[in-house]
Amino acid sequence: MMVSVVMPVYNGAKYLQNSIDSILNQTFWDFEFIIVNDGSTDETTNILNENQARDNRIKVIHLKENAGVANARNVGVWAAQGKWIAIQDSDDISVPHRLETQLNYVEEHKDPVAVGSMIKCIPGRYSVDKDFQAYLKNTEKWSNALLTREQIKGNRFISTPVVNGSVLFLKEIFMKVGGYNKNYRIGEDFDLWIKMLEYGPIDKIPEVLYHYRVDADSLCHENDVVTCSYLMKIACKHINEMFTQQTGKKPKFLVLGTKEGCHYILKTVVPEVGINVLQYFYLNTRKSLDKIVKQFFQKKADGIIILDSAHSGEYLQYFESKGLVMNENLFRLWNVF
Repeated sequence: MMVSVVMPVYNGAKYLQNSIDSILNQTFWDFEFIIVNDGSTDETTNILNENQARDNRIKVIHLKENAGVANARNVGVWAAQGKWIAIQDSDDISVPHRLETQLNYVEEHKDPVAVGSMIKCIPGRYSVDKDFQAYLKNTEKWSNALLTREQIKGNRFISTPVVNGSVLFLKEIFMKVGGYNKNYRIGEDFDLWIKMLEYGPIDKIPEVLYHYRVDADSLCHENDVVTCSYLMKIACKHINEMFTQQTGKKPKFLVLGTKEGCHYILKTVVPEVGINVLQYFYLNTRKSLDKIVKQFFQKKADGIIILDSAHSGEYLQYFESKGLVMNENLFRLWNVF
């Protein structure tokens, strides 16, 4: 079988049928549709059983207890027979030609390990005020910002480059990297893409193939501080591991950013991830930049981490002008602190 669609759902009855229909009505129809019911207690179970009875492409896996979306996705992918896995979230909508377009793409381009698409944001509530409309537009703009494989790989430590539900990926590579990390309540897809990029490029089709439902009260949108903290820890973990694998020793870093961001790295990221920070800089002066460069070229540190701020772009340009290379010994992390 060429493709399996995997959908996790937990108490998602409100939007579930529309989401299921968007897959069943695809122009490419030869697929299996695995839906993992993650211990739902609402009408989800009845909706799934009814759909399974009317369409033999659907296979429902009922989990007795809710164990989280990462676990549910893993269960679905493990059970899948397809070479390619298309992820679909239970409140989102795939446009009718999504699968056909993505499968045609991977037939024409043999090297991607995954391919996403541009997205359109749709509201997760009926009443949408001007502030929330602006929020939707910003989310859409940010999600569609990275288009080329070079941009996606170059920004892999900053934030997730593709919306998870829009992606088609190779099951073989998913299994090699260990799937979604169940320990992450947020950012399990961010972690997955970083791991998969070690095996090949991730592309994005420059067309809206996926409608992404955004609810300001949902887990990943309720608090930017919580989301940022998860992404910081995941990025630092992978950066640390990358250096260790390349050099066989634990690397040392210099961190430049806001005072609050540096304090967060010190108090939370360092003890949880085990990253070794030699010194923090938040004076943001040319003198401190020169000091960082001097320490790096004296081999006192292996890499420099810049936390996003109003001037982080200037810092990056300065360090690159001194010969440092982005994502080799120079790294940028999303920061809201």
